[in-house]
Amino acid sequence: MVGYSVWDMVIVRRMYEKGDIVKFRNVVDAGDEELRMILLEDPDGGQVLVESIVVMKIRPTYRYNLEELEVCTGDYGSNSQEY
Repeated sequence: MVGYSVWDMVIVRRMYEKGDIVKFRNVVDAGDEELRMILLEDPDGGQVLVESIVVMKIRPTYRYNLEELEVCTGDYGSNSQEY
């Protein structure tokens, strides 16, 4: 990753892992403050594949940069529920 040290990567790997529930760090669009997503993979190269937790037969998936996301706490804590 350009601009990141090996130590930064170690911290990122500890903070995010497959199955974590995440949300947007900074809300841009209306409704994004309530949106929760589940990590479908461990972070790789500063990006991660997520699946929106929504009531749909086929949930949309997206790839985001890790700096755009943060792990949820409380009701949506890391690996706290099966989604």
